[in-house]
Amino acid sequence: VEGKREMEGLMSKMNERGVWQERYCVLIGLQLHYYKKQEDKVPVGSISLEDAAVESAEQRVGRRSALEVFAPQRNFYLAPDDAQESKTWEKAIRDNQMRCLQTTMYAVEQEETSYWPRRVVLSINENGIQ
Repeated sequence: VEGKREMEGLMSKMNERGVWQERYCVLIGLQLHYYKKQEDKVPVGSISLEDAAVESAEQRVGRRSALEVFAPQRNFYLAPDDAQESKTWEKAIRDNQMRCLQTTMYAVEQEETSYWPRRVVLSINENGIQ
């Protein structure tokens, strides 16, 4: 998978049957890719973070340092080794979301303003606006 790796490391991920499995996770832009092993070239899966939210899920799943990613396709549960790493992952995901949102907004703003002239001069006289 191409792109700048914002963060990477081992986390446990709960599968759809409720079983926790160790996965090597890589955060690239608005995608969180997870692999069976660090040396794997192709991810087992990816979580789109574009319209997702992330928060602590320790009490919900009964696992220390667990995070829940509310994604459009489904909710994902991830658990780094400790609380500090959990906070670091949560912050990295949110920071990436904000950075990508700001980049998108800037691009749209630039696109919208590129259609308009840089300066408009109007003169008003007895004939109206010219």
